[in-house]
Amino acid sequence: MLSKRNIASLLVVMLVPMMAYGQGREEALSHLGEMNVSYTPDAFVDHAKQGNTVIVRFFLEAGMSPDVKDSTGRAALVEAAIMNHAETMNTLLERGADVNARDTSSGETALVRIAWMGHTDTLKMLLDKGADVNAGDNNGETALTWAAYAGHSDTVKILIDHGADVNARLHTTGETPLILVALRGYTEIVEALLAHGADVNAQNEINGETALMRASYVGFLDTVKVLLAHGADVNIQDFSGETALTMAGYGDHAGIVELLKKAGSPEK
Repeated sequence: MLSKRNIASLLVVMLVPMMAYGQGREEALSHLGEMNVSYTPDAFVDHAKQGNTVIVRFFLEAGMSPDVKDSTGRAALVEAAIMNHAETMNTLLERGADVNARDTSSGETALVRIAWMGHTDTLKMLLDKGADVNAGDNNGETALTWAAYAGHSDTVKILIDHGADVNARLHTTGETPLILVALRGYTEIVEALLAHGADVNAQNEINGETALMRASYVGFLDTVKVLLAHGADVNIQDFSGETALTMAGYGDHAGIVELLKKAGSPEK
């Protein structure tokens, strides 16, 4: 049998959704107190991350700014995006949250987080609300960079359709989405990037490797074929003088070695 205390707690939980909107500040604070929730930025961001939309609404009714950051620099919208809490995200946006808010430590936006996980519904919601499709984190990693690297082809196509820069480079290495994806053999994404203007011969800034070199070394034959069909230069050298052919040889990928030779790469 439920105790009076448990029954009271259950009633609060059942009534909270009906009370969450239209509350005055004092009423909202009172409800938070009844649930033993402290009215602090840290608690607000934590509940956003957990997807506790009703509690988030009470915070907002009590006057908490939707853009406030916690003591570690986390933004509520970005944290809600981590677990794809669509209702919480929408609530924050309806109350004026900055759709391009960033976590201080990483510089990530909600769009970057969602793209990384490949959740297309919330991705579209953020884009419809005006999210900057080319906003990068502190390393220059954009939503497209993360979606491509994670292999989310549908997400990649949506981002490209919304104007994502297919040649965006990371700050530290100068990698482009195409170079990163070639290393993982996501041929469908390679094709999508190339079809929308990705530089097939772009070299990174750390060792001069191209997408063709990466795909050849790892052994992704289909990816190599697509890159060659789009004009990849088989004779480009990295900063150490290596070519796609020598890299394919290091990986002992005989089929790719023969393909590169036929494409005009001289033997060393």
